[in-house]
Amino acid sequence: WALLGLRVLFGVLFAGTAPATVRLQRAHAPPGMVARAIGFGNALYLLGNAASPVIAGVIGPWFGLRAYWVVQAAIILIALFLWVLATRGAEKS
Repeated sequence: WALLGLRVLFGVLFAGTAPATVRLQRAHAPPGMVARAIGFGNALYLLGNAASPVIAGVIGPWFGLRAYWVVQAAIILIALFLWVLATRGAEKS
């Protein structure tokens, strides 16, 4: 039952990520570029969903699945760093 409850909780919380992402894209996109920003965001999201199992399948047998999580965390930290740099530049101008 606990696993079922956690799965339902995950589903409810994950369902909120798409509207929140679109809201952020609309807030930060230049005027007239909202559709393009949302399109790029969705494309990258789906690319990540497609590439993730492939990367895990390549890394897993060689280094173990723990290495996959380390690589994934590194990619997320790099993306966060790039986002901070991009938003800092936008605030100055």
